[in-house]
Amino acid sequence: MSTHRTGSASHTALTADPYDILHRGFHWQVPARFNIAQACCSRWAQATPQAVAVRLHEDDGPGATLTYGA
Repeated sequence: MSTHRTGSASHTALTADPYDILHRGFHWQVPARFNIAQACCSRWAQATPQAVAVRLHEDDGPGATLTYGA
């Protein structure tokens, strides 16, 4: 909030930044013990079990590709 003076009169203009308002009111709601990698990978694995999860490259061999569905 800021106060602007115009001549002898003054008025208060509300100049709140919408991002600042959202930022101040935002709070993460996660359990004390939470593994975000596990949560995301589990979601991806269920949604796209055929998607590539890991590619193994070997200097002297064929390597391997593993999907979320293993």
